[in-house]
Amino acid sequence: MGAKRLRNPAKNKDFTDIEIEILSRNPNVQSVTAKQINYTDYFKLHFLSEYSNGKPPLQIFTEAGFDQEMIGQGRIDKASSRWRRKENRPGGVIDQKKRNSDRKKSSYSEISTMDELEYLRQQNAYLRQENLFLRKLERLER
Repeated sequence: MGAKRLRNPAKNKDFTDIEIEILSRNPNVQSVTAKQINYTDYFKLHFLSEYSNGKPPLQIFTEAGFDQEMIGQGRIDKASSRWRRKENRPGGVIDQKKRNSDRKKSSYSEISTMDELEYLRQQNAYLRQENLFLRKLERLER
């Protein structure tokens, strides 16, 4: 006889097509697949604000229109932990993939001051190396 295998409660179940449809209608969801939910940046910031005001994660998710049975307590706990951990990092909880892809499309004037400073530092280092190379090349040609 095979031993009955218990479902790992920490492991999240895949979403059904119906659940994906329901979740995708929630304005706090950016995208959803069978395995994961991508939340909007607005919801992440809202979550952190409410959490800092003393609300528990489950209450915040429930008030935002999420069904605990559907998304699972594990996803709620992991998202809460991840967002709180990233809160004080540069860029915070804002989706960096989206931000970086948008930067390529944005005009030079729309780049933040810190991004502009980093770009100028890199450009300066590159130009210094180029000048050094050209000086060495000029010496060799003499």
